[in-house]
Amino acid sequence: MTKKLLTSIVIIFSALRLDAQSLILDKFIQHQKAGEHHFVIDKIDSILNTSPSDSLRIELLRIQLYSFNVLEEWSRFKENIDHSLKIGKRLNREESEFIEEYIQIQWYYQSIRNFEEALKIGKKALDIAKGLEREKRLKYLPRSYNNYGYTHSYFNSIDGFEYYDSALMILKEQPILDTLTAARVFHNMGNHYNNNVRQNKGANFRFDYYNKSLKLYQQYNDPSKIALNNYVQAFNYYQARKLDSAKYFYQQAIENLMNDNGEVNNSKLFVIINRKLESLYFHRYSHSDFYTSLSC
Repeated sequence: MTKKLLTSIVIIFSALRLDAQSLILDKFIQHQKAGEHHFVIDKIDSILNTSPSDSLRIELLRIQLYSFNVLEEWSRFKENIDHSLKIGKRLNREESEFIEEYIQIQWYYQSIRNFEEALKIGKKALDIAKGLEREKRLKYLPRSYNNYGYTHSYFNSIDGFEYYDSALMILKEQPILDTLTAARVFHNMGNHYNNNVRQNKGANFRFDYYNKSLKLYQQYNDPSKIALNNYVQAFNYYQARKLDSAKYFYQQAIENLMNDNGEVNNSKLFVIINRKLESLYFHRYSHSDFYTSLSC
């Protein structure tokens, strides 16, 4: 597709009503759910090179973040956030208009394991979210509580679980449930109990929370998230010496990591799962070498 043709498409796209634009942007999200992350990144890069409006540029940059997250391209992930904030500063926008970016910055620092900075940014995102008008507060506050709880859990803080509870309370007020955020909250609550299992062998609530999370991920229909949940559940069933269940969830994870075109959604996770499944078959499984409480 030529740049001239792409420019024409962007002009037409920009002239559409906002609801029509949203439908087109949703198409990118559907491609992401299908694991077509390189396709999404390349197509959005092409549109960004045609100088779209600032508001459209910000929306496209935000959509790309999820693909960069899955592919663990953290440098580009951070570049997109910085680009959006730079646009906001140039336009003299309020910080509250970029709560999405602050939530994503916290996730960035968590992902590169700089938890001290994640805690600092997370507190800022939480404060901004609390001050939003009701509709936006209901959207962003549960996500902020969830991220902040996860960061606290890294420091072995019991406060982490309290933030997850706060997220669930706000989610109950939503007119239409944000299933993705709810799934992430339950997943992280499972992680919280999983960490406690190491200290208290009687704590088995992790399975309840992981299963609640799995059902919501299935409802949201994101195979990569389902696969990550399958992976963590498999490990936990192995810990409980329920090998048949562990084998089942490892196999489910592999199936969910394959898209309709036979391509792997997350090659790094795919390799790890295959190694663990192979080890399980030969009864040589070791769980001392990888981080189990993966956050969604």
